[in-house]
Amino acid sequence: MKGNFRKLTVFVMIAAIAMLTVVAMASADDHQWRKTIHGEYAFTGTGACLFAFLGFNTDFTPKGGELASKGPGSNFWDGVMTFKRDGTGSLSSRHRFMDPAPAPAAGLAHLYWEFTYTVDRGKITFMEIPITYSAVYEAPPGPGLSNVKFTEPYDGYISADGKNLIVSFGVPMKLIPHDPPPFAPALEIICSGTFQGFRTDWEE
Repeated sequence: MKGNFRKLTVFVMIAAIAMLTVVAMASADDHQWRKTIHGEYAFTGTGACLFAFLGFNTDFTPKGGELASKGPGSNFWDGVMTFKRDGTGSLSSRHRFMDPAPAPAAGLAHLYWEFTYTVDRGKITFMEIPITYSAVYEAPPGPGLSNVKFTEPYDGYISADGKNLIVSFGVPMKLIPHDPPPFAPALEIICSGTFQGFRTDWEE
C-alpha cells in the first residue's frame, strides 16, 4: 500500500512539473517575440463596415431589415501601431470612408485605441483596452465617437525578423456601446479589414 502511495506521489509530482514546464515555455516564447515586435510600425489597409442602428441578429444581419443598414461602406486606413515590451500598445490612424447607402457620403476620421497583445510563434492576439477607443471626424466636421468596445479579440502575424506585420479583423467581432442605453436599441458596427505594416522605429 505504501509502495503504491509513493508511486502515486511521484506521478503527481512529475505531472505538475510537466505542466509548469509547458506554461514556462509558452511564457518564454511570448517574451522572446515581444523583444522582436516592440517599436513603431507604419501600416496601410482597406476594409468595409456595416452599420445596424437596431443592432445585429445572431446571423449578423441587421435587425429591422435593410433600412437599418448604413452601408456596406468602404474604408481606407493609414497610421501607426506602437508595441511596448509590457504587452500593451496603441493604434493611431486616419480613416477615410465612403458610404453608398442610404444617403451617399464620404469623409475622414482619426481613430485611436489602446490594446493588450500576446504572441504565440508569430501569431499576435489583440484585445482592446476598454474606454480607450475614439473617433474624431475631421471632414466633414462632426461629433466624435467614443465609449465603444470590441466584442472579440482580433489577430495578426509578425515576421520572424520583426520587420513586417499583418493584422486582420472582422466577424464575429462587433463594435458596440460600452454602456448601452437601457431599454433602447443601440447602434452596432461590424467592420472587416486587413492591414499590412513595416517597422519604422525601435522603442528604446
